[in-house]
Amino acid sequence: MRLYFRHLKPDGVLAPHLSNNHLALIPVAEALARTLNMQAVLVDSAPFETDEIFGAKWVLVSPEPLRMPDVTEASQELWVRPGLGVWTDDYSNLFQILK
Repeated sequence: MRLYFRHLKPDGVLAPHLSNNHLALIPVAEALARTLNMQAVLVDSAPFETDEIFGAKWVLVSPEPLRMPDVTEASQELWVRPGLGVWTDDYSNLFQILK
């Protein structure tokens, strides 16, 4: 995540798409953001079945609190998974995040 922020402006927002039917990726993003002292919120878009548009989960990560009223009103706190280690280039554990 540090690498991505090196390429963003100081007030930039990283927005990974973390929808997954089999893995709980939201707690992974929460642990990373917390470790890096970043602000993070979850934005969950609703599906529109008539238009065949699926719902999606996005995590918005920023060094500063988000100042976008429409986004902050629609956002939620990230899910925390106790005991989940912080993922790095050298460590990840898929078994911990299976749904």
